[in-house]
Amino acid sequence: MGIFEFILLIALISTIGKVVTERRRPLPPPGPVDRGTLPPGEVERMQEVVDDLAERVGRLEEERDFYRELLESPRRRVLEPGSDDRTSHP
Repeated sequence: MGIFEFILLIALISTIGKVVTERRRPLPPPGPVDRGTLPPGEVERMQEVVDDLAERVGRLEEERDFYRELLESPRRRVLEPGSDDRTSHP
């Protein structure tokens, strides 16, 4: 590739970049949702989904805390071979 082709390629890439930048519309900033534009029942459905997710996250946090306490418990015992923790009741 000669110098002429290289300069032409740079100019072409630069022009395409400027055209794409000018044509791209900026996205509007997110704002409050107008309930009038949503289909009927959509807000309630989204609220149910959020409530369900909050419940599931709460359950996962409880399980995590349980297992963390179980693993970090200072009273963890390891039964040695031959020892029996169970007592025999008559």
